[in-house]
Amino acid sequence: MVHPRFLCKKLGNGPSFVTDPRMKKSTTVKTRPVVSRKKSSSASSGKIHPVIIYPFRQPNDLFDLNHLYQLVARLDADTGNYARPITVLDRKTHYANSRNKRFLEFRKKVVSRYSDVLDVWCVDTCQMWYAGLGEAFEKGLSSTLGS
Repeated sequence: MVHPRFLCKKLGNGPSFVTDPRMKKSTTVKTRPVVSRKKSSSASSGKIHPVIIYPFRQPNDLFDLNHLYQLVARLDADTGNYARPITVLDRKTHYANSRNKRFLEFRKKVVSRYSDVLDVWCVDTCQMWYAGLGEAFEKGLSSTLGS
């Protein structure tokens, strides 16, 4: 049986005791090896791969999306540091807006101009992130392997 004085807080608002004499402190001091920050000449420099999750619902006001894609356009232009951005667009969003001229025009003239559009069926934004990051990984892998 553990004495109540040595109980540790697990969940809730109860008291926490950290002075349990049964816990012994290690006298061994661990040190990390010094790692050089220089990249070897044979190592390929990676690029940042922007992934954009397009909203499930097309907003009535495109102000925020326009500002977002202005940033995406700058990233797309900086080919030295950034790979081509990927916009993940759920197919439900596409079909819900298939007759919305503003959506179709924005997708064609802005989204597709500054990013690769990945059309996918997803149950939630987590799955959209998974699809987008997976696509970025595969594109990065193929560029590293020279495919």
